[in-house]
Amino acid sequence: MPQNPDDLLADWNRRVRQQTETTLELSRRMEQVDASAQSADRDVTVTVDHSGGLTALALTHEAP
Repeated sequence: MPQNPDDLLADWNRRVRQQTETTLELSRRMEQVDASAQSADRDVTVTVDHSGGLTALALTHEAP
C-alpha cells in the first residue's frame, strides 16, 4: 500500500535528525578520549589525545 509522500519525507527527516544527533554525541565523546602508555621500566609515560596529539610526557630522574 503506497504511503503519503509527505509522511515518507517527514519520517526520513526525523531519521536524519536522529542520526545527526547520535553522530554529534559520538564526536563529542571521542574528543574526550585519551590514552597513556608507559615504558617497561616505568621511566617514561606518554599521553595522547583523541587525534594522537601529545598531551603529557613524564620522565623519571632515571630516564635516559
